[in-house]
Amino acid sequence: MRSSTKNTIISILECSLITFVITSCVFIFLRVFKAEGFPSLLLSWTILSCILLFISFRLNKVPSLLPIIIRIFTSLLIVTAGIFLLLQLGATQRSLAEAWLDYARKGTAFGFFSFFAAEIYAIMLIFSVVFIANRKYLTGISIFFTVNFLCIGIISGQQIYLIFAVLFLICPLLYKKRWQSFIFPFVCAAIITSVVAITEFQKGYSFTSEISFDSSNIMQTIAPDFPLMIHIPGYGFSANAAKPLNSVSLSARPIFELKGNPYQTYYFITDKFSAWYGSYWNHEYYDSDEMPVNLFFGKEGKNSISKDTQMIHMRLVEDFYSVIPFTSDTNGILLPDEYKERTITPVTTNTLEISPEIIRGTDIFLLLEKNNEKQKAELSESENLESEVSDIPPKVQLLANELYEKSILEASSDTEKAEIDNIYIKKILSYLKDGFTYSLDTPIAPANKNSIEYFLFESKTGFCTWYATAFTLLMQSQYIPCHMVEGFRTTLNDKGQGSITGLQAHSWPEVFIDGNWKIFEPTPVYTTDNPYAFINSNDKKTLKLFSNNQKTTEESKQNTNFVNFLSSKCMTAILIITLFLIFVATIIFFVIYKKPEKRLVRHAKRIVKKYMRKGISSPSEIGWIEWKYQALKIDNENQNAIEKIANTMIHNLYD
Repeated sequence: MRSSTKNTIISILECSLITFVITSCVFIFLRVFKAEGFPSLLLSWTILSCILLFISFRLNKVPSLLPIIIRIFTSLLIVTAGIFLLLQLGATQRSLAEAWLDYARKGTAFGFFSFFAAEIYAIMLIFSVVFIANRKYLTGISIFFTVNFLCIGIISGQQIYLIFAVLFLICPLLYKKRWQSFIFPFVCAAIITSVVAITEFQKGYSFTSEISFDSSNIMQTIAPDFPLMIHIPGYGFSANAAKPLNSVSLSARPIFELKGNPYQTYYFITDKFSAWYGSYWNHEYYDSDEMPVNLFFGKEGKNSISKDTQMIHMRLVEDFYSVIPFTSDTNGILLPDEYKERTITPVTTNTLEISPEIIRGTDIFLLLEKNNEKQKAELSESENLESEVSDIPPKVQLLANELYEKSILEASSDTEKAEIDNIYIKKILSYLKDGFTYSLDTPIAPANKNSIEYFLFESKTGFCTWYATAFTLLMQSQYIPCHMVEGFRTTLNDKGQGSITGLQAHSWPEVFIDGNWKIFEPTPVYTTDNPYAFINSNDKKTLKLFSNNQKTTEESKQNTNFVNFLSSKCMTAILIITLFLIFVATIIFFVIYKKPEKRLVRHAKRIVKKYMRKGISSPSEIGWIEWKYQALKIDNENQNAIEKIANTMIHNLYD
């Protein structure tokens, strides 16, 4: 009795110690790297996983339904966390990981990626709990130190820690000469390494690209605003105009806060596309050695700017961002002084890519050209653009010919071609309003039909990318220079304030006409006083987009702050309640459930049932002495166990 109580107390102390150590490590990781997300939830999961794993292995030989239930619940808890982690891993871009590592090595890491890294760290540490709970202390401790040195080595970039990690991993192997315990971790590492090697991570590329199962509808429904999902085309900040999607779910998470002219609508460009290849657009790359805009840095750069220069003030509120979008009339960009040392690469004539990525809180000023000189283009550029057009669907070509012929008939005999082109543009815009519906869910064209033709002549339902694609192809079919642009369309409020969010992700065409590249808006909801006239009343997803877009920046901020406040309070309450329930459950389990006499009775019942199947009657019928004699007679391998249980039960009966 005393021995059993002592073992129970030791088990409680072991469980408490390992739970405290693992949870403390995760907590320190969250604090050091200033993680933002759901830290209380992660800590609760860590505590619960440690305790349940410990109980599961210590009850491995106890004959009862409770250990089975606990093991099932523990498995579900860990498997669910693993699936959730894999979904995040599939969404994470390499550029985001590189940016976080760069700031982590400088000691300035923060944000949701820090929380994501803490999730990986916590799951890796759980492996050590498995072995310690199974009384394989040396193996468990070695894995604990291996994980910690491995993480320190990866984050710091110093190989000496990786060497220590390997040494701690092989120590128990050399000491006990047992390799079986490490088969599972090595297999997992081999699988992960193989997947990474095969996929060859590139910027804008992720695990989900290799998965044939299309989970976009599920993820768009569950978590379009999830921080790591927003970089996947069609989920958060991009409608992926390069290859028009049939469905998008845009995020309300802000990227930039803006300050400019009140009531002004700005088109911020992130990408341009010039040639259509049947089902996707070819990017229009910037091939000049010169920057498309002037770059200024710090106070020195600010002093060189004219005081009457019109500006747009942008402040990054997302954790990291690699692109500096700017308008077509932007002539210069003012950046903080520390960005002088970074690599800034022009992607298109109105997009700059920066590495390492921009960090939250960075102030960027766009300097606008008053006289649209930047919008003027050489005629040779338009000629090159024409030669790139390669695949106009037949029905689109017929519609274009019909509309252009009508434009010629409406024009007078001495009308110049530019004026005819303007009439043609008006006819296209009019056509795209006649019977068309705006929706974030575009009907999928049948296998035997062209998607653009299906949109223009049958479904007449889609979002901005489809309207802009159709408009651009109709223009290019008549050899009018036109390219499609992707970015953000945002309107500032009466105070000149606004924001760029995924909800404002947009596509539109630019036409080279009258010696300038001019923006046209073919999406009807943006050119009418009543956008709801082009939206079905039962299309809740699209209606939500417009209702969210109508909120002011101040309202959005207040709502976000309030939600964050509630979230932090709720998570703290959940953590406290979870810890209390776990403590109570642990005490009840070890003090009541594991009483020696009850454990003995359960074990005896299991043994009796086992031998009843072999033809031996129950001790209640023949007595424990006769039962022991018959059991020993037919089972020579388990004599010690039979004698121990029988002698103990006889002793308890006559004590």
